[in-house]
Amino acid sequence: EQPRLSLVTAVCALVTSDGERATVRVASAGHPLPLRRRPGQPPAALGEHGVLLGVEGEDEWSETVVELAPGETLLFYTDGVTETPGDVERFGDARLREAMARAGEGPDELLEEISRALREFQSGVTLDDRAMLALRFVGARVAAAP
Repeated sequence: EQPRLSLVTAVCALVTSDGERATVRVASAGHPLPLRRRPGQPPAALGEHGVLLGVEGEDEWSETVVELAPGETLLFYTDGVTETPGDVERFGDARLREAMARAGEGPDELLEEISRALREFQSGVTLDDRAMLALRFVGARVAAAP
């Protein structure tokens, strides 16, 4: 019903845990894939790109299922993060992954480092939507002895 074309993307994730291990199921409908940060490894995309929501004739998206180990972090973000304009080019995937690799262990440190990198890179005031969510699997919580 909109007067001009309006694209809609989404990423869905279901995280389940038994306390020791966690499993995440991810499906993307044209949305940037979440990034997975594992201790000692570079950040990597999780999942497969699917078609945009509302594309006629397409109603199935592939799911990727992986186990998460304690200490692993997932970053969900909108394309406004990687499309942040600089003087000559966009922020891009490589800079996002570099910021993730530099960040401290916790989700707060991760989001702050990416936000800092975006502020330093950004040129001008025109921005697309920018949202980020970081989730870290910490493993089983052990109750203290009485």
